[in-house]
Amino acid sequence: MAIRPDDTPALAAGLALYHAGRYFEAHEVWEDRWRLAVSDERRLLHGLIQLAAAHVQIDRGVGRGAERLLRKAAARLAPLGGSFAGLDLRRLFAEAEERLATSRRS
Repeated sequence: MAIRPDDTPALAAGLALYHAGRYFEAHEVWEDRWRLAVSDERRLLHGLIQLAAAHVQIDRGVGRGAERLLRKAAARLAPLGGSFAGLDLRRLFAEAEERLATSRRS
């Protein structure tokens, strides 16, 4: 059975925070659920946590840290494919990579 954001309040709450640019808070919400999750849900949440942490590093001006976290998140989420649990993972990564590139140009 596929996981959907509506299936777990933590996934949905974290996504709302993430899309509002509140990356640290999203990370915290997902981390609480990740500790209990298993299988693909655990993999998804771990990758999203790393992706959110990459955004926190971008906000702090730590480009290398953000880059490292993006690579880790990509490796963690790759087995799930480009879309999983109703999320367009490719789009989330593209947005993060663009944000990192923009921060480096500033």
